[in-house]
Amino acid sequence: MLLRTISFRPLLTHSRPFTTLPAQKVTLITGPTSVGKTAVSVSLTNPPSLIISADSVQIYEKLSIGANKPTESELKTWNIPHKLIGLMPLHPIDTLETSTAASWYTSTLNLLKTSSPNTVICGGSSMYIDWLLNGMPNAPGWSNSEKVEDVEIDNAIKDAGFTRIEFTSDLEWISFTSRLVEVLTREGGVLEGVEEGVKVELKGKFNGVTKNDLYRLKRAVQISVSHVKEKRRGAIFENRRKEREELFEFRPFFLCPEERREHFHLIDERCEKMILRGLIDEVGNLMIEDDLANAPVARAIGYRQTIDYLTRGDFVRGDLKAFEEYLKRFKAATRQYAKQQMQWWRRNEDVMFVPVDVRRGMNSDEVEESLGAAVKVIDSLREVEAEEWKRELEDEIGVNRITRAKNLEQGNGMRTFQSGSYDIGREGFSSVEEIVEKSDDWVEKIRMNGDR
Repeated sequence: MLLRTISFRPLLTHSRPFTTLPAQKVTLITGPTSVGKTAVSVSLTNPPSLIISADSVQIYEKLSIGANKPTESELKTWNIPHKLIGLMPLHPIDTLETSTAASWYTSTLNLLKTSSPNTVICGGSSMYIDWLLNGMPNAPGWSNSEKVEDVEIDNAIKDAGFTRIEFTSDLEWISFTSRLVEVLTREGGVLEGVEEGVKVELKGKFNGVTKNDLYRLKRAVQISVSHVKEKRRGAIFENRRKEREELFEFRPFFLCPEERREHFHLIDERCEKMILRGLIDEVGNLMIEDDLANAPVARAIGYRQTIDYLTRGDFVRGDLKAFEEYLKRFKAATRQYAKQQMQWWRRNEDVMFVPVDVRRGMNSDEVEESLGAAVKVIDSLREVEAEEWKRELEDEIGVNRITRAKNLEQGNGMRTFQSGSYDIGREGFSSVEEIVEKSDDWVEKIRMNGDR
């Protein structure tokens, strides 16, 4: 059994030095949405004694369909405890995303220290896993005297060209964030007179925000302005981290779809399945009963688009076009997120890429074979020593480098991807008209609730 690193204090009657035991190896399984992370985790040859969820939506209570939480039936079948699901209230006292992440980080370390060594961390939230691998950022906040009023940021974003119409391409987003930096740093701007090097840093930071995510963009601007004004430690984007937890030796695996086009079709199909399972009902009920629209998690993909659809200002009953536009935005946002997850982890050379064949229409034997191949790779590497792990990562003809190269190469071909229609409207499933009728009922209920 591998033991956690423990430093023993020598007895006063002895002069022996501190003794350090080997760090506990911890398996991390991440990857884009709809790639089978949980299925692989529960199928490991040496089944986990505990699975810790690393999902920034599943961590909230009362969310189910949009968070894709495991069902009671699934948990019973797997017979593996799952932790950090439903941990946070919908309306936490501190609404900052980093505060929720900090709660997850602390809870995860506590669980690892008190649980058996065979614990697996599974989820797709890149920031959460990055904190475990590199340490939690030690970023300062701001004082009231440093904080820029929201209206100033809103005006700058508006002047740079952000409208209610979302940007549809990465090039449009890059162009917009560049204009935003020029607006912020021009004469009379909140960052007037900064050096060119700072402008470059700002462009990189803003461009890294999820496309069309206004909340996170405003947050990035606010933090950047605060850091510039303080000139803390002489650099606004210094990578300040709290001391990394050294009790553990993490073995991170990224489940990577072998064919990105097929994976995107699977994502679109999954979005439709969520709606058919009752996503709109879930959101409508939570908006009325728990004020979901004003909760931090309302920004999450799926919930954000559904809330916008149910609160649209130009509502008329039977508007099929509005539903089609909602579904289109839902799918596009999910695909964009999956793309960003791949880009994020391709930049991290310490993560092992493992190919997974995920396609629509696979039968149970094909799914088992596909996931089994990924399980075999993880089984063979999750307990290796650091030197062997490094060799596998750097092997030019090994699974990691080949999978990374293929994933990057396929990126150019994704520009021509076109979504399709999958389950909605098919025989045995609800039609668009039926879904729209139920959705319209929710719109009216939500409006009536708001008028009280």
